[in-house]
Amino acid sequence: MEGTRAHLDSLRMTKRSPRIADIADIAALAAFLASDAAAGLTGTWVNVIAGMFPS
Repeated sequence: MEGTRAHLDSLRMTKRSPRIADIADIAALAAFLASDAAAGLTGTWVNVIAGMFPS
């Protein structure tokens, strides 16, 4: 249990990237997902985390 808790704590999004996502980033993702290039992506989540990353 402690190992699992430590692992989950390590995945928390607590640090900010110097670059923050903007609307153009979201639009580019939407365009990619609507394209044939994304045909291999099925049954997955794409997180938009606005510049956050695991600590």
